[in-house]
Amino acid sequence: MVGADKRAQLRTVEVGPKVGTLWVITTGLKPGERVVAVGAEKAKEGELVNPYAVQRNGGTLIMANFFIRRPIVAIVIAILTVIVGVITIVALPEAQFPNIAPLRSGCRPTIQVQTHRLSSKQLLHPSSSKSVASTT
Repeated sequence: MVGADKRAQLRTVEVGPKVGTLWVITTGLKPGERVVAVGAEKAKEGELVNPYAVQRNGGTLIMANFFIRRPIVAIVIAILTVIVGVITIVALPEAQFPNIAPLRSGCRPTIQVQTHRLSSKQLLHPSSSKSVASTT
């Protein structure tokens, strides 16, 4: 608990029944006394603390604290998400790709290949190869 002088005080409390995600404290605290909710495991007797009100927004704080206190779990979930995403992209057939910029008919890239038959005389004389190069 936090005393009037903003110093931590260790107390033994008795825990009663659980209501939802919260526990009822039956003895050891009086109504209106402030308790350390975040970082209680680090608090030491008589240590100066900086108290502030904890706001619960529909369990958001509980979920955030879960991943803050367990960074390895957060990292593993992130890695698994990336792996599943890559597998999904690789396995997705081209027909199911979203039409972000649809190809117009006749606009597909094409490659044209031209072949030229050269005689052995043209291969041996560089001057004759210039004429071949200029025709391509």
